[in-house]
Amino acid sequence: IIYIVFAETLGATLFFWAAQAALKDPLSKTRSHYLNKLHEQVLRKEIYYLLFFRFSHVLPYWVINIVSAVLNISKWKFIWTTFIGVLPLAIVLAQGGSGLSHYFEQHTHFSMSDIFTTQIKIMLIGIGLLALIPLLYQYLKKKY
Repeated sequence: IIYIVFAETLGATLFFWAAQAALKDPLSKTRSHYLNKLHEQVLRKEIYYLLFFRFSHVLPYWVINIVSAVLNISKWKFIWTTFIGVLPLAIVLAQGGSGLSHYFEQHTHFSMSDIFTTQIKIMLIGIGLLALIPLLYQYLKKKY
């Protein structure tokens, strides 16, 4: 699990830095009002958003990496939220990998749906929603 998390974090960080380097000049010249507004909104609560998207897997990791680079998320916040955010999936994948011996011993057909059951998908989305509880609390506190 540690190797999976380390490799995922390192790969995401390298991709993040490459995206920042590639998109820095084009975006600085054509930064739209919408992108500036989104940037302001996300920066106030970037940790919650990053953890939600990492935990829930609603978006592919490469999309999260590019958007984080475009929005100029702090590199250290990006790194530690990636490290924490990939832990649940790493645990699921490690458990799934250890269960592969059962399929290989019995020579039965294996598919990814055997690992990513509905329960696992619900668990990952649930963990992602937990990351949004502080945002919901702040919203309700502000509204009422």
